[in-house]
Amino acid sequence: MNALINKIFDNKNWGKMIMKNRNDIFTLIFLLALFCSTPLFAQEEMDSVDVDMDDLVQSSNPLLDDEEALTSSEVAAGANWHWLNPYPQGNTLYSVDVFRDTGMCAVGDVESFLRTTDDGSSWYKQHSVGQSTRRLFAIDVVDDKYIYAAGTIGLVVRSSDGGESWAPTSFGTSMPIHALKFVDSLTGWVVGYNGTVVKTTDGGNSWTSQYTLSFVRLRGIDFIDKLQGWVVGDSGKIFKTTNGGTTWVAQNSNTTKILQSVEFINADSGWVAGIDGVIRRTTNGGLTWIMQAAPFASYESICFVDKDHGWAVGYGGMIIKTTNGGSAWASQNSPTTNYLSSVRFANPLVGWIVGYGGIILRTSDGGTSWIKLNRGETGFFRGAHFPTRDIGWVVGDGGLIMKTTNAGLNWTQQNSAMLIRFNAVHFTDHLNGWVVGKSGTVLHTTDGGATWIEQSTPTLNTLYGVHFYDSQNGIAVGTRGKIIRTTNGGSLWISKNANTSRQLNSIKMVTNLIAWACGRNGILVQSYDGGNGWVPQEIRPLRNNLSSIDFISPQRGVSVGYKGTIVLTTDGGGTWNTVASGTKRNLLSVKFLNENNVWATGEYGILLHSTDGGFTWAKVGSGTANNLFSLSFADSTIGWIAGRNSTILRYDSSGGYISSKAKYLSLITELGNYPNPFNPSTNISFTLMENANLSIRIYNVYGQEVVSLFKNQEFNTGSHNISVDFQSYATGMYFVHIVSEKMKYQVVRKILYIR
Repeated sequence: MNALINKIFDNKNWGKMIMKNRNDIFTLIFLLALFCSTPLFAQEEMDSVDVDMDDLVQSSNPLLDDEEALTSSEVAAGANWHWLNPYPQGNTLYSVDVFRDTGMCAVGDVESFLRTTDDGSSWYKQHSVGQSTRRLFAIDVVDDKYIYAAGTIGLVVRSSDGGESWAPTSFGTSMPIHALKFVDSLTGWVVGYNGTVVKTTDGGNSWTSQYTLSFVRLRGIDFIDKLQGWVVGDSGKIFKTTNGGTTWVAQNSNTTKILQSVEFINADSGWVAGIDGVIRRTTNGGLTWIMQAAPFASYESICFVDKDHGWAVGYGGMIIKTTNGGSAWASQNSPTTNYLSSVRFANPLVGWIVGYGGIILRTSDGGTSWIKLNRGETGFFRGAHFPTRDIGWVVGDGGLIMKTTNAGLNWTQQNSAMLIRFNAVHFTDHLNGWVVGKSGTVLHTTDGGATWIEQSTPTLNTLYGVHFYDSQNGIAVGTRGKIIRTTNGGSLWISKNANTSRQLNSIKMVTNLIAWACGRNGILVQSYDGGNGWVPQEIRPLRNNLSSIDFISPQRGVSVGYKGTIVLTTDGGGTWNTVASGTKRNLLSVKFLNENNVWATGEYGILLHSTDGGFTWAKVGSGTANNLFSLSFADSTIGWIAGRNSTILRYDSSGGYISSKAKYLSLITELGNYPNPFNPSTNISFTLMENANLSIRIYNVYGQEVVSLFKNQEFNTGSHNISVDFQSYATGMYFVHIVSEKMKYQVVRKILYIR
């Protein structure tokens, strides 16, 4: 088209030129019109507040991860924020390992650590175990005491008490680490970028670099003893050592695909797995690798318990199993379509899988059935509003509307009769509320959400924000500068001219006359007459998208947006000043609590707090890496955040609370036994979070009581150990059942007696 433009405008004989090239000119006019109009027609898709792509790019940038990592004091500043949903948490988990025979430990985003010893009935969880918010990609449980984990920015942490406490090791480099393997409590290796392998022989106090003579990213590692090991990575690379890593020898994998995982059960038999359905096996220590036929998928992790039984997991919730060493692989029924990152089995029957959004799966029958252990409501939550301390709503994708009447401890889904995406919700009291979303949709309730009625609107544009000053006067905004206004509770919505075609993402009615909205490319629009007329402002040279706006008074307001943008006004919008946010993450929501306290949230769990009205900001640990889309505070002491991966967080200025569900699941924790299997005796161990009267019984597989160890016996807070002798019982599986008074709390543990 440039050539055509030059051809026309370089010609001086316009009359002849127009006649001669009239067809070309008409074509040019059509193309120019199409070119100019395309952004308008495409704007609805381009102008989404959902920053999935930006999140994917930014959160995978090691340099940005390093720059955005929180300090220990910033993490501690978030002590008053707690997970409400899902249970036990919603951070993506990247690696899992078996703990205490049939329990498990897992690690993931924001240095999250999870542990269970009672089949997932209760969970011990921490985040920021390395005193920051980096990602942990790998975990290795050496024994009941020693656990190692590693991740971004050279993070390697160690626990010597089964995960109760953690300490960073002296790794000394910022190399991102993808995998690690320890053969005992002192000797281990980590691998990551640029073909580097790093070894320790003193539990991480010192490290020595080893080299594979390759600069590809290494993603998987396994050692069978202190001398023999393998690493795998990009471009189908496999390297083997027989001297503890002093030298590494390349092996031919017969593929150039990325290899993610490697597993050896002895010096000869091993498997690798990678993207595009790649699974290879060796029976001679890696001298030759043979392709295995497996369902096409990108596999992230592979695990074998013996020469026959193995599993691999990957994208789309894929789980496959073999019972003949990989000669044949079969898909297993998966209860999720989430990306699955890691699989480990304790024995041919009991196994664990973790993945995206904190998904946790468990099987006790070799994978014939997999049980999802996550509890709570599921969804992509985009909007939240609490008109009172106890009553609130969350809305999101798929027509989702949820209500709580106990400050978020429990939620009930309400019937929207729609499957579209809802972006925002606002209530003027506990009965009257509105929800807005795709295709100009507005829903209204006058009975607290028991019934939702669709209101007629004059637009098909997606609506991103809604706010009501009272039960009658409200405004909604959306794509292509769309503003609609009502003065009768939504019985009639009327379009208003925003004097901009840019998408508007957020709206605030400051008074019955003053209103502000913000949107793409730094646009702000203001109304002084209740939303009838609008005056646009541009914050130049700022052109970053603005996602959210709030005012605490007609004079003082704040707006936040992409790349950490924060702009503040103290003169009613006469001037807007850019203030430093301390982050490059996209900010998605902002809320005044009072004249001094302001909160802002954004992608990758970013949480900011200002105590001087928005002039200065500090990072605060949110405990999550999920995108946080919406903030709502009932008052200055209690608030909520809703976001991706079913995330609901709650703020309590008193320092926290224990929900009824959490209490139920955590009174009796860490139920286990050692050894298991055993002959003839075993020690049953458990921990009590408070004093309680317990009955402890053992049942056989037929549900018959075999022995009653304690009946309504008082136990104190803390750890307990009980020795049980099975000499007079038959070989087989038994169940330890611990129950409190009135059966309010109970846990069960499988134990195996083998003579």
